[in-house]
Amino acid sequence: IPAMTTLIELALNVTVPATASQYSIIDDANNQVPAVVWLPNTTVTIETLADNATNVEVIAEDGKTMILYSLEVDEGDPYITSWVYDIDQDRKIIDRFDGGSVASFLSKLEASTGAAIKIKDKFGYEKNDFDYVIVDDEIIVTNSTSSVTYTLNFYGDYILSNNSSLSALTSSVSTLSPSFDPMVYEPYPHSYPIQ
Repeated sequence: IPAMTTLIELALNVTVPATASQYSIIDDANNQVPAVVWLPNTTVTIETLADNATNVEVIAEDGKTMILYSLEVDEGDPYITSWVYDIDQDRKIIDRFDGGSVASFLSKLEASTGAAIKIKDKFGYEKNDFDYVIVDDEIIVTNSTSSVTYTLNFYGDYILSNNSSLSALTSSVSTLSPSFDPMVYEPYPHSYPIQ
């Protein structure tokens, strides 16, 4: 199946034999997988993505015969998901980032199947688990075919970018000049005490 396929999309595209009594989407530990999960302490829900640990269990009409289908997710471009941070997959931005150690930050991220995550500082040096993640670090997600870089936005700590001013725009036959994206945010500079 394609990368980034949700369990809802999977369920809508599974064709179960007419004689089957039921089917379930389960993980490798034989637990049912929820199609939607709630983010902690919020009313926000996110759809669960299928991965290589996702299986479809089909039970026959007799209620005893069972077939287990293991899914193979196409690797595609690497990506990351999180149950804590808002991640804009199109713009490769991790939003609501609140600082912390590399180990703590990585524990809140999940890489796509076959991908690995590295964190590098602005000079290109890889950080270890005890270093702190700061706003100008790069989060690099790599699989066997490609690499993707994400940037960070601190939680509630951003301003509109300089290119989002409406006063400098002129219009000509439905075209704005210069072009701008009012949703591009530039983070405030941050400093940290030396300990």
